[in-house]
Amino acid sequence: MNATTTQQDPSCLGAADVAVRFSAWMVAVRTLREKSGGDFTPELRTILELSRVRNDSIVMRGDVLRVASYYMQQWAGLTPLPTDPNPR
Repeated sequence: MNATTTQQDPSCLGAADVAVRFSAWMVAVRTLREKSGGDFTPELRTILELSRVRNDSIVMRGDVLRVASYYMQQWAGLTPLPTDPNPR
């Protein structure tokens, strides 16, 4: 998604695909964390950092970055950047 230009994907289907997959991953991770104490912060940190690359994508900012930033703060105490969207 980050390597794709707006001209290559004007309808932002790449971002939508990422957001759907991320949402499903978060459902699984929250369950695994709650039931078995799994630590998925290294993977979430990578997703968070990558979601900050395309700040021109409303889908990436609202559906991935916002959620990843919130859970990194909750799970690892990582303060969101001032440019991260506020949680809902």
